[in-house]
Amino acid sequence: SVTIWSIPASAIRTLPPRHAPHFALRVLRQSPDGANVRSTLDLDVQRGVETLLSNHLRPWKQLGVQNGAVVVIDNGTGAIRAYAGSEAFGDHDAHGQVDAVMASRSPGSTLKPFLYALQIERGELTPRTALLDTPYDAEGFYAENYDGGYDGLVYADEALQRSLNVPMVRMLKQAGLPDFLQLLDRQGFASLQTQRDRLGLSMILGGCGVRLDELANAFAAFPRGGLWMPLGFLEQESGDTAETRR
Repeated sequence: SVTIWSIPASAIRTLPPRHAPHFALRVLRQSPDGANVRSTLDLDVQRGVETLLSNHLRPWKQLGVQNGAVVVIDNGTGAIRAYAGSEAFGDHDAHGQVDAVMASRSPGSTLKPFLYALQIERGELTPRTALLDTPYDAEGFYAENYDGGYDGLVYADEALQRSLNVPMVRMLKQAGLPDFLQLLDRQGFASLQTQRDRLGLSMILGGCGVRLDELANAFAAFPRGGLWMPLGFLEQESGDTAETRR
């Protein structure tokens, strides 16, 4: 004899995974035909980044800062391993659906290392070059340091480490704004193209707007020995040396 057990089927409906929605939207725009693709994202790194971003924002929210963004790049290949365009995609009050990785924001003092590198490359600077740190009126733009003080003379490496403003404004004046912008173009700062007519010496202190993905990828050139390569969203793109430039 044969015994047949009848077990009622059960089904549980769950939402599909919603990891890294801003990253997924960018990949979708790159693959409009809907083909299956293998992205560069590392979900373990992504989850860790999302936790770190939430923890970092917690005290800042008490000061009115409602959101932030993070991008993690593999220095060797240019592959994006984590991408958080906001803390929570569904947080409408904090405009969570706005991808802050692509938003134009002031870079603060983060462009200073590129100016430092430009002058070293041109043979105009060494780490022990003495720079003038005194009150400076640059074509109507009065530059001062964050703490309001001045050191008189300061070595170039110390000026960069302490992020002093006045020596860097003087350095940009010496280097020339067009040459500095040309360097930033080579470093992938495409967002500066539309701002050229409005830029002046204050850009070295953050008086311009750049995107986080541009800035992070430009910094990745330093550990590569000065090589820039495009960001990789898909595994087949990562490490492509066709567009690599020094």
